[in-house]
Amino acid sequence: MLIAFCWHHRIHSLGDAVLIAQTLFSRQVSSRCRATLMSSEALRCLPNVFFIGASKTGTTTVARYLQQLSGVHFVGRRLRREDKHAEVHRFDRPGFASSFKSVELLHEWASSPILPAASAKDDVIVHYTPHYLYAPSVPSGIADLFPPKAQPDLRFLVVLRDPVDRAVSSYWFKNSHLFQDSDRGSVSDMWASFADELRRRADYEKCVLRYHQHSARYHIPILAGVEESQNSTYVRMHYIAFIAAMTRTAQRLLLEHGYPPPRHTNANPPPPYERLSGLSQLQEDHLGALRTCFGPAAFRSSALGLRHVDKSIYFDQLARWLLHFPLKHFVFVANADLQRDTGASLVAILKKLHPQFALRQGDWQRQLNAALSNGSTHNGDLPHHLHRPNKLHQRLSRDNETFLRQTLFRPYDDALQQLLVGLLRP
Repeated sequence: MLIAFCWHHRIHSLGDAVLIAQTLFSRQVSSRCRATLMSSEALRCLPNVFFIGASKTGTTTVARYLQQLSGVHFVGRRLRREDKHAEVHRFDRPGFASSFKSVELLHEWASSPILPAASAKDDVIVHYTPHYLYAPSVPSGIADLFPPKAQPDLRFLVVLRDPVDRAVSSYWFKNSHLFQDSDRGSVSDMWASFADELRRRADYEKCVLRYHQHSARYHIPILAGVEESQNSTYVRMHYIAFIAAMTRTAQRLLLEHGYPPPRHTNANPPPPYERLSGLSQLQEDHLGALRTCFGPAAFRSSALGLRHVDKSIYFDQLARWLLHFPLKHFVFVANADLQRDTGASLVAILKKLHPQFALRQGDWQRQLNAALSNGSTHNGDLPHHLHRPNKLHQRLSRDNETFLRQTLFRPYDDALQQLLVGLLRP
């Protein structure tokens, strides 16, 4: 029983158990930070930055540059002890739903670095897993686990890339020798897998609309005829309109009632339904829709990483996050800007992430210049966004790329742009 408990909570050794026990008995000095048992001048603090994706957009390059800067630290625990990457995968793993949340929170604290008390509260502590942007269960998992008073300090870093380039890169990466016994894949197989995703996407969107048929209480109309329609364009149009309206409603409620919203108990019951609980009901309803329409088996499955096209549709991925967190907590960077001027893009990221940016700017600029002058980010390797691990890598035909970019991705990209502009407008 004890072995199963430890395995389920990723406690791999006696040392891990001791570290979590020490964290449990340490003094909490703020909503984010705990003093170590050895010294009150050394703190472990929960992350204040979640680097959530998107996958195959240059996130590894950004992470490796950030790791070289003073005052920027990464959560250190891995899915398996032998993992060499910096991805944590706490909230998207299958076992998270049935784990003890108190243990998970202690585990997150214990996974953070020990820092001097003088700088710990202002330093950037990054929890890095680029699959989080797509994983449907993660936004609610973070919102439920993190202490409410720590949530206003959270920032979410997102790198976005041309959706066709991202999907193609993802296909070849997942078919490379890093995941298979040898490099494999072909253009015809890639297009066939993309076509299969397009069919499943249409079913998914219809499923979400069907689940929310009773969402009129949010004043989000779903037009009649969607259920019977076999026209994927018609379904997509109403799906986009519904998700956008739902997101605007959630952001308005977050703004009106404060963030994070209070957690209600028997001693602190919610106010009348129309006043506040509409937000939690909206979040709960859409989480139910995601669980149903992804399917119970796929909802937390690592196989979601094989959805190359779907992971390039950023519109509803970001909408899932905006149901729980205000837009002002998100920092966006374009992969094209990273490739055009990596240094300037990294400085722009740091300026938005660190409250004492002006005091650190000189040191960070020198450290970045040194790293950039080496022309690499890790042991002499090419920057990750320029590295192609699959020797068979080929692009789609121009006609197929144009079809994907204009017919599939453009409606979602336009809707995302309109949504973000509308939310940012005073």
